[in-house]
Amino acid sequence: MSRLLNHFALAPYLSIRFGTTWSATPLKSLKAYLSLFDMTMVELMVNGHNLESILRVADEKLLSRTIDLSTEQRAAVCNATEYYNGKVFEYPAVGEALSGYPALPDFEMLMAAASMLVDSLAEPCKRAE
Repeated sequence: MSRLLNHFALAPYLSIRFGTTWSATPLKSLKAYLSLFDMTMVELMVNGHNLESILRVADEKLLSRTIDLSTEQRAAVCNATEYYNGKVFEYPAVGEALSGYPALPDFEMLMAAASMLVDSLAEPCKRAE
């Protein structure tokens, strides 16, 4: 019984750690997409790790012609910004943990968006010079 309780006690921390990878994947995928438009590293760094801002720039470059993220997937990517920027996925904040991480993105949607970005952008990136 105690092993089961320990598992449930650790579950929130495991999902937070898990979120680091899934929020980094859209970031890297969107930056790879933007690099197809000859954006320099300096230009790509302007938005830092702000997933919402990077998604907006990708939309300006007609991302929807390559990939059709659902409204829920887009929201999950944008909602991950606050936690990803604040490194909450890496270093959980006690105050946030006590309040249950109220703005935490839906991990299923975040994973779906990350997978969709990687799958849809792999070929265009491979074909790039």
